[in-house]
Amino acid sequence: MKILSLIFVTLLFFVSNTNANNLCSNKSDNYHIFTKNILSNPKDTIKLNYDEKLRYKLSGKIMAGENPLPAGKIFIFENAKGRYETPGNTDINNGNFTFDNLNLGNYTIYAIPEQNFGQFYYPKYIPTYSFDTYNWENSNNINLNSTNTNFVINLISYNYIYYGHGAINGLLYYSDLVNQSIPFNIILLNENKVPLDFKFINPNQTDFSFENLPAGTYYIYPEKPGFQSVYQKVVISENTDEIPVLKFNILEDIIELIKEDVEPENPVEVKNFNHYLLVKVPNYNGKKIVCEIIDASGKFMVRTIEYSSEFKVNTTNIKGGIYFVRIKSFDNNISETIKVFINN
Repeated sequence: MKILSLIFVTLLFFVSNTNANNLCSNKSDNYHIFTKNILSNPKDTIKLNYDEKLRYKLSGKIMAGENPLPAGKIFIFENAKGRYETPGNTDINNGNFTFDNLNLGNYTIYAIPEQNFGQFYYPKYIPTYSFDTYNWENSNNINLNSTNTNFVINLISYNYIYYGHGAINGLLYYSDLVNQSIPFNIILLNENKVPLDFKFINPNQTDFSFENLPAGTYYIYPEKPGFQSVYQKVVISENTDEIPVLKFNILEDIIELIKEDVEPENPVEVKNFNHYLLVKVPNYNGKKIVCEIIDASGKFMVRTIEYSSEFKVNTTNIKGGIYFVRIKSFDNNISETIKVFINN
């Protein structure tokens, strides 16, 4: 009994002097205390079952220049697996935001200013990721390992007034597999790819427009976290009233420009054989090529990386039917989509 009493007192001292954060860590630990009395009784085991997760808070300010952003929306993505799935979001009120009940881990923050200002309101503030980029691929993770109440994002801004009579319009086409809870912005950039303005795209919104643009060279960049996207160059001339219209496909995790039906000089060839496709790329220049097979709903069936002007794609696990084969090089020198019938 004296030995057991001593161990019990020791256990109470251990628990009372253990930091609460350690007793509610991300890891769930069982502590086993083994005792053996002089009468050779079986071992006594005491288990301490700790809470599995301790929740943390992330809060701070979104700054527009030297002042807090009056209003907007902020999204948080957990990046433990490098994926952008359904995000948490909250309103920005006078620059302030708070996310409660977060796990330990890596997060990406995306702040989007409210677009309720006039056409000629300057400076123009641009949606910004942690810490200072408009592009998710260049963003930095926040490593949350304790409560953080001092996080700050300074929004990207464009400070110069521009005015003209040109415009750029766009149309958007969605696959059924697109996650509409992930925010979507169209970014307008100048010839040096400096952001000038943006349009927030509501779920299932099918068009956008930038107006009052002076003659010059611009880029349109559809920005959706986790989606591979494309810069599209647009030139506005002083000598024409023609308004360019861009068309984009928004698929499961990629955004692509819909090109006009112009036959390339050396088109990609795709031939169907039993359980594989033979792909020939005449203009191959040594750059990495992505080959994807997509069904009619926009679902990716196969995705491979190739480094050759001729290769085979296994279709053994694909049911017979009509599919689209998309071939795209990473330098955008090659970008074609071919309809094929797979007769497995």
